[in-house]
Amino acid sequence: MSKKLEQFKSDFEHLVLNKLFSAFDSNIKSELKEFEELEKVISKTYQSSKRDWNDLITCKHELLKYTEDIGNTYEPESFSSLADNFLSAFYEQLEQLPVSISLGQSPERFKIVKDDPLFIKIVKPFKWLIWILSQLPRRIIGRKKTYWKHKVSLRSIIRHCLINQFAQHFKPFTESYNKVIMKAYIDLYQWETKQKTPGKIDFDFDRTESLKKELSSLKRLYKKELKLQLASALEDMNETIERAGTIELSNRKYSLKRIEKKFKEFDDVWLETDQGWVNTFDLFLESWRSDLALHALVFQANKDLELFHENQKDLLSKYIGEELDAINNFIGESLKQIQQTDDDLSSVLKKQIYHSQKTLDKELIPSLLQKLSNNKLINGVARIEANTINHIEKLTTERRTPKVPTDYLAPISEDEITTISPYDLIVFETAPSFSEKCDAIKAELVGKLNENLLIAQDLDHMIIYGFTTALEELDNSQDIEEAKSIAIASLNRSAARLDDIKKALKQEMQFANEKVSNTIEEYTDSLEDLTKTENVREIRIRIMRAKALQSTEEYKAQMKERVLQRYNQLRSYTKSKFDILIHWKDKLTRSLSIDTEEDVDIEVSNFLIDTDKVIESLPLIYRNLYQITPITDQELYVGRSKELALLEQAYSYWVSDKQASIAIIGEKWSGLTSFVNFVEEKGVFKYRCNRFAATSNSKKALFQFFAKTIDESINDETSWGEVAEKINSGVKKVIIIEDLQRMYFRKIGGFEMIIELSRLIQNTSRKVLWVVTCNLYCWQYFQKTIQLEDVFRFEIKMNEPTETEIEDIIQKRNRISGYKLFFKPSESDLDSKRFNKLSESEKQNHLKKAFFQNLIDFSSSNISMALMFWLLSTEEVTNDSIVIGQFKKPDFNFITTLPDDKISTLHLLILHDGLTIEQHASLARVQIHHSQILLSSMHEDGILLKKNDYFMVNPLIYRSVISLLNSKNLL
Repeated sequence: MSKKLEQFKSDFEHLVLNKLFSAFDSNIKSELKEFEELEKVISKTYQSSKRDWNDLITCKHELLKYTEDIGNTYEPESFSSLADNFLSAFYEQLEQLPVSISLGQSPERFKIVKDDPLFIKIVKPFKWLIWILSQLPRRIIGRKKTYWKHKVSLRSIIRHCLINQFAQHFKPFTESYNKVIMKAYIDLYQWETKQKTPGKIDFDFDRTESLKKELSSLKRLYKKELKLQLASALEDMNETIERAGTIELSNRKYSLKRIEKKFKEFDDVWLETDQGWVNTFDLFLESWRSDLALHALVFQANKDLELFHENQKDLLSKYIGEELDAINNFIGESLKQIQQTDDDLSSVLKKQIYHSQKTLDKELIPSLLQKLSNNKLINGVARIEANTINHIEKLTTERRTPKVPTDYLAPISEDEITTISPYDLIVFETAPSFSEKCDAIKAELVGKLNENLLIAQDLDHMIIYGFTTALEELDNSQDIEEAKSIAIASLNRSAARLDDIKKALKQEMQFANEKVSNTIEEYTDSLEDLTKTENVREIRIRIMRAKALQSTEEYKAQMKERVLQRYNQLRSYTKSKFDILIHWKDKLTRSLSIDTEEDVDIEVSNFLIDTDKVIESLPLIYRNLYQITPITDQELYVGRSKELALLEQAYSYWVSDKQASIAIIGEKWSGLTSFVNFVEEKGVFKYRCNRFAATSNSKKALFQFFAKTIDESINDETSWGEVAEKINSGVKKVIIIEDLQRMYFRKIGGFEMIIELSRLIQNTSRKVLWVVTCNLYCWQYFQKTIQLEDVFRFEIKMNEPTETEIEDIIQKRNRISGYKLFFKPSESDLDSKRFNKLSESEKQNHLKKAFFQNLIDFSSSNISMALMFWLLSTEEVTNDSIVIGQFKKPDFNFITTLPDDKISTLHLLILHDGLTIEQHASLARVQIHHSQILLSSMHEDGILLKKNDYFMVNPLIYRSVISLLNSKNLL
């Protein structure tokens, strides 16, 4: 039996070194390989970059993605799973030994030994005495004395000593190598986070080699230690076998059930510890990922700042410099001519007055004012702000983090882990502070630009006034020198004012650059602070407090909102019933009245006429932001995502050689041209894009466009069939025809252009992507008359924007302007006790909500009407704020009492999007002088606007006119 046991001990040592230690060694090699791969990825990522901001951002994002993948590869492992092969071989060899054996007790079991506990020391003499007495018979008959035998639970003792006890010695080894590996990861992280400056990447780093040496040294050291522990375990096993089954050590302690329970406890503790190390590694990676995301934001901000500086560098010379130089040259030439003139000064002054009026007053000054008011500088600040907020919103919502500071060199249990949101950390203080500073910059820039506008708009008047004064002096006194000195002094003052504008603009550029740089620096510093755990913990506590307070305030607000909602529902119901009664009363009154025609109310008429004057009185910069013209600055564009998606789908159809002609349909002022501008600016069409804005049903203008875009040989004599042949033999292109409603007249023979164009579109739709825009009501008329919709595969209707989009459109313009908003309460608000109980912010929120509800009601979701409502509601504009008052729409019910000829005229104007006097006379079949009287009277009443020679419906009553025509089944 002793031979088998000795063989088992020898085999066990072999198993430990070749199977158990190898399992740990395999794990170490796997983790070393993972580390080496990560270091290679980091090194390769940075080495392949051009080392500018873009590349550093890309590096951070690539590493972020790679570390996300690493975190998914590690799972906690129990000892039984890790040492599966070792345990299987061990149990197989253990089966070769008996479950228990009987052995003779050694003499030491009957003698008191130094290490014996007190109880054993007391009992052993009695045991020895009993044994002596038991040997008396043997002595009498002369036999040799024998020691008592003891039964030993051999397998259980071996499992206890060589598994349960010996395996404990692997814990410090796993802890040591986990610490070494984590320290290497921390070193790699610290190196990576230092790479913050383009062009200054430090590649003198190789942590893998040093990690290999450290792990090799650790394995050698522990292998030596393991052999010593193995010898100690075997010695302990021998001693246990010798004592088991005696009074010193009961076999019950080594029952199989107890041994297995102890191993299960050990295995669970091992698994829990390994889970702690997995947690440590995951949390470390989460921290690294968070820092990667934050550093990407820092680099993105620096990149945007660099681009901002680049764009501002030549803004003055390239964008405004042309007008400034032209005005300066004009002043210089004028000075030269006046200084060199002695005889005919009067003629020279008159010519200069003429040229000033023609060149300065009509061309250069308006162009300069327009460019100054286009907010290029302010838009640059707004773009940085929008880009920054957009990148912040892409952050991961939550990441796991330790509750207390840690060095990541020890296992972390689940109850020591919490979650935190990098997004919440930033939007709590950093983002609002950043936006507030950007708003302050924009507000200050607006004030400075307004000052320059005031100076610039008087330059031409100053020069002309000087020339006029000099001419008067010359006519009165005939003193040429005095007249010359007056003119020269005026020009010198103008030149000085022009220099003031240049200096001011340069100072504004410098101001913008410095302020934006400081704001970005503060923003990036605050992001860097978020990479420090102690700062994160402090902010997290403040967020929790703020959220608790906010939830209380929200609950109060919800209760108030519910009460207010019930009140508004009751009020709306009562008002609707009352309106029905008023409607039927008016209808009954009109049906009983003989003469229902009424003149336009003078007050309403004056309001319609004076609207333009009210808007013109607003500051130019502010007015230009809200002007009802197609958008060219895409920073102002909001919404239309569904329409854009459908257009992109149509384009992909056409690219794949399918017919995909597109009709974009919308109401007047619904943003048709702005949408086309946006599509072209966005680069949806990869082919050459050609645009034609129709102004009449003249074939000549359209064919001149074809000559420029298709073939120079096309002229008035070319047939439509020949045009189709030239198109089909040419290259692919995109043709956009805007305002289809202007290419026909609602009379016999007036549809020829539309019909021929529709045939051309059908015959060339694979070679050309045809895109047309058309007034909604004219399109509906085309559907009823010539079935034009059959020509187009895709019909994109400009749906009414949502209330949220309308509000975003207004708010975005205001953000770009940099003005602060203040909604002025009405008298009824000031008299309301409930309103006066609100805090200042609650008052503004209440007034803002009520205002935008009125805006939606007025505009019926028409963007241009909403912009006009906003302008008409503006009561006051100061250097940094706007006061929005309560604009009340006049009662436009008078249009329901207009005579038939005026209603018919409105119908024609809606269908044709405006008409001249001659066109109206032709369509209405009346004399020209009758059309002139009719259109002029409607224009004087404010019902119509006149632009060049075209009369069109006033935007303010556009919705009312549509409702009237619908009620009469004319649309």
